[in-house]
Amino acid sequence: HIAMPKGTQGISASPDGRHVLALDLVDPKIVVVDTRTDTVSREISLTGSAKGAWRARYSPDGKHLLVTNVSEQTVTVLDPANPTSQKVIKTGRQPFGIAFTSDSKTALIGNPVTKARQINVETADGVVQLSGFVHSHDGYPREGDLFWSPADWAWTGGLMDALVPALYFRQPCVG
Repeated sequence: HIAMPKGTQGISASPDGRHVLALDLVDPKIVVVDTRTDTVSREISLTGSAKGAWRARYSPDGKHLLVTNVSEQTVTVLDPANPTSQKVIKTGRQPFGIAFTSDSKTALIGNPVTKARQINVETADGVVQLSGFVHSHDGYPREGDLFWSPADWAWTGGLMDALVPALYFRQPCVG
């Protein structure tokens, strides 16, 4: 049992399965749980934040960790090997979902108002504002992936939530 007295907002696992991250609901910190011992191995304070974060995702290669903060409209880029090295990027309204390219070099940060921001995770620079909400399931895209959606592509949600992200990642899309 891991005590999180103020609650959690998001939970994520490292690509190697050795750690689980729990984001404190109120305080700007990440609780890192060692999955071998089921104990807290450390807490990481999110510098430059005053409120609890929303989501945390590792890049597929495990070299980068991104944390979104909806309240403060930011994304924090961390090096998991040296989590005190952090860069905070202002994203605009409600950074919510995180998706990485398969080479782990680019992250797309989506929000519920059909905008996405592209971030170079190696330099932690925001590159461009993309239209369309980007698919944020962990690990997408992977070799052989096929994006399926029941949404009508003529509808904004179907177009921006399914077709545009699949085309951006050069993945087949079936409706």
